[in-house]
Amino acid sequence: MSHIIHHTDALVLGAYPSGESNRMVLLLTKELGYIPAVATGVRKETSKLRFSLQPYMYSRVALVQGREVWRLTGAHAQKNLHRVLEDKDAEREFVMRLVALLRRLLHGEGRNETLYELVHDALKRLENSEFSDEELEAFECIVVLHVLSALGYEPQLEDHELVPFMIEDLFDESLVERALPHRRSLISHINTSLAASQL
Repeated sequence: MSHIIHHTDALVLGAYPSGESNRMVLLLTKELGYIPAVATGVRKETSKLRFSLQPYMYSRVALVQGREVWRLTGAHAQKNLHRVLEDKDAEREFVMRLVALLRRLLHGEGRNETLYELVHDALKRLENSEFSDEELEAFECIVVLHVLSALGYEPQLEDHELVPFMIEDLFDESLVERALPHRRSLISHINTSLAASQL
């Protein structure tokens, strides 16, 4: 049995109790993909890890692969998205919907650095932009299209006008503006892809 410690950046997607004082933490990691990992004793008030493993937290984590599950041996908090967006209710709801979508679609697919970087970049732009409600809806459509594509649930975009929104850089300043008149079509394609995934 290998006891190699893997260090990687991670976004905490959620957590739930496991045993008397442990917690199963759901991570989207840069190097290892989606990983549920046991954090031993983290529910105790004396645990040094518990603040670094809250949902919507970016942390640098240390992981060891056990016989049946990964185990967290360390975590260093880097950024709490809820705190960063505490004055932006609509943006916080965006983050919660995105995390819920990831939890719905991810099932141990393994390493997917493209997905991690995509989510990281999307949340960074969200943090640094001032979107109107309509612009935020358009941006969310673009991000979800990219997520679906990164996970292999690529929408069949018959409308060639919609293709750029799935392949262009999320930091393109004009992308959201160009997506505004296409929101209904983008939502329709997203819903079709999610229905086809059967997840």
